[in-house]
Amino acid sequence: MFQAPIYNSVHLLWIACLPLIVALVILFRKQFRYEPLAYLLTLCMVSFFKEVLTNIGMATIDTANIIANVYFILKFIIIMLLYRSAVKESRAADVLTVFLVAFSSILITYLVITGAAYNVWIHAVQSSILLIASLIAFYFLLRDHSIQIFQSPLFWVGCGVFFFNFQFLIIEVCGTVWMDMAGRNLEHKWILMIVTTVVEYLFFLAATLVYSEGPKDDKLIKWRVL
Repeated sequence: MFQAPIYNSVHLLWIACLPLIVALVILFRKQFRYEPLAYLLTLCMVSFFKEVLTNIGMATIDTANIIANVYFILKFIIIMLLYRSAVKESRAADVLTVFLVAFSSILITYLVITGAAYNVWIHAVQSSILLIASLIAFYFLLRDHSIQIFQSPLFWVGCGVFFFNFQFLIIEVCGTVWMDMAGRNLEHKWILMIVTTVVEYLFFLAATLVYSEGPKDDKLIKWRVL
């Protein structure tokens, strides 16, 4: 992502604390036994440590870019695994696995070669894949749980992922590339991404609040490896 202005205290308040809050809710309510929320817990902890390393550590621009690139890879993998847990009994699981393995391999290879370089198109492709994966997950949720869809944590997680990546494409790709805003209005773009991230984690928090299934839930810890 683009390099944000240095407002570390505000940045940590809104960005680092939100994933930590979601993670604590999952831990205290012991929702990590539910596979999708276990993935969400992992994502929140990765997000928290990414923000801590980037801001509290006063990382240089190159170091911050490397941390952000590693975070994008981990976030992509975790979200794809989370979605695959929702459609594991269908052919769509194989499609998501292909996306996961293929793009992760390409992304890791590219970042190893380029190092701290930032390429907006790589992250645009990643966001586009996550948008497609979100739509696939929504389809299966509507097909299998059309009546109780708002009681599904996967629905709220999917809303958060879809909203963030849709906004990312508009702000980053349209703003930086098509509208030639690179180097200008950087603070405005940063504020928009902060707001987008806050909304994303509010969706994630909603996912933890709507989940109230007991230990007989059929998705409790049924892990599946690649």
